[in-house]
Amino acid sequence: MVGFRKTKAAVWPNPVGNEASLQLDLSAESLVTISVTDLQGHSLRSLFSSELSKGAQSIQLPYLDLPSGEYLLLLRIGEESSIVPFFKH
Repeated sequence: MVGFRKTKAAVWPNPVGNEASLQLDLSAESLVTISVTDLQGHSLRSLFSSELSKGAQSIQLPYLDLPSGEYLLLLRIGEESSIVPFFKH
């Protein structure tokens, strides 16, 4: 689980199949944006952007057309950002 100063996040399952979910525990209502990048930091797609309420959240993430390999989720939660690695099999 990756920790922000006030938020924890994890991808499940990891490695992912055709879809996965991102588990978040938000300390306050926040704008959450999620995108996928390759290991070189090239943006592959935007997956999610929405205001979420405080507390536990589960966001479904489809990965139907990504080839097998290692990727990064770029998470922006309010003013904070972090990277969560994941594998696609």
